[in-house]
Amino acid sequence: MKMKKWIRLIFILIGGFLLFYFIAPLFAHILNIGNLAGIIFSAALICLGLFLNPILKLVRKIRSKKAGKIAFDSLFVTGCSVMLCFFYCARLNNCGINNQCDKSANSNYFRVCCCG
Repeated sequence: MKMKKWIRLIFILIGGFLLFYFIAPLFAHILNIGNLAGIIFSAALICLGLFLNPILKLVRKIRSKKAGKIAFDSLFVTGCSVMLCFFYCARLNNCGINNQCDKSANSNYFRVCCCG
């Protein structure tokens, strides 16, 4: 039981730190897909830390059936495929090296950065 408390605490602390890290650029009015993905991931880590036991019970219940295993495996493969597509697209566009902003298509409040 003590180990689960430590795991929960670690998830909450890492999620809180990452949430602060990804929300900080919003104060400079910078919004990009990486910040949004980081905020969602950080919130998921915090929720995992807060609701670890119910989530584990739900996953065990769903994966106990063959259809549940197929569904989880399909979601995992789909998620990995989407991530690989994003990485490949970013590599083709040299994202991170030539990161340019398109100010014409956006509001004046947020500067949305994209690969260009």
